[in-house]
Amino acid sequence: MIRLIRAWLLSIVFISSSSLAHAKMYVIDFSPMAKYPSLNQEYQRSQARFLNDALPFTEHKRRFAIMQEMLQKEPSWLDAYWMLAAESFIMSSYYHEPSQFAEARGYLVQGLDSTGECLKKRASQPLCLFFFASVKAKIAAIDGIFASLKQGAEIRSMWEEVLALGVDFRFRPNSTLQGSVRYGLGLFHRVVPDLWIVDLMFKIRGNLDKSIDYHRQGLERDPNDPCAQLMLAVALHCKNKGKKSGPLFLEADHLLTTARRGRVTDLNQQLCVKHAPKIQSEPESACGYTQGKYQDTVTEEHF
Repeated sequence: MIRLIRAWLLSIVFISSSSLAHAKMYVIDFSPMAKYPSLNQEYQRSQARFLNDALPFTEHKRRFAIMQEMLQKEPSWLDAYWMLAAESFIMSSYYHEPSQFAEARGYLVQGLDSTGECLKKRASQPLCLFFFASVKAKIAAIDGIFASLKQGAEIRSMWEEVLALGVDFRFRPNSTLQGSVRYGLGLFHRVVPDLWIVDLMFKIRGNLDKSIDYHRQGLERDPNDPCAQLMLAVALHCKNKGKKSGPLFLEADHLLTTARRGRVTDLNQQLCVKHAPKIQSEPESACGYTQGKYQDTVTEEHF
């Protein structure tokens, strides 16, 4: 019982921003795991570390395996579905080279399948919605711009639904659900080409001003997240057409300098800190940047 109460307390969301004072706070239900003391104890020890520090890949892989086992034992436990997907998302960031993307994609597909099953059970489960869209977006980023376009309308719709639900959850000390979904929408509106033919073919269209606005909102909610800093800087550099002058350049450069010094709490944030110097030295490449790889620039003539 003490372990169960402690797990519940660890999962409560603490919102410091006044703009989120009225957000509904999501709480993980660990009671299904409490039926299996050995697994529960191992996971909760890991979770206590995860709330404050970056974990090694091997520990994320073990957490992934624990959730796979829990889904076999407790298939009605909805939280296990999105927690498995969250591990797949973090683990995929461990693979930095194109030659490794196939292995990363394999973990992501398992996360996608898991959240897909969750949404069959409850269509509006906010964390399953968020991770289904986020994992699908990361797979599409690996697969290329046209894969992203084909999946874009569904990804955008799901992220917008998470916004509308108004539920928040603190993933890390410096990262929340509502900040992260704005991060995703900001990335969406930058990577998707702002072309009428894209709108005609795929019912989506990028918008750099919307991208910047979403990233600003996300940074307001997660001001100490180096990924939130990096992606706002990337959108500003893209809007500035890669020029190394002007107020947009100065703001972006300051954000990237801050991101390089940021406190890292997971593998995704490690990747953002690692990539900040490259964006800082090559602002002209910002428009195509994603964590997975640089997207191809798509022109109307290309279509």
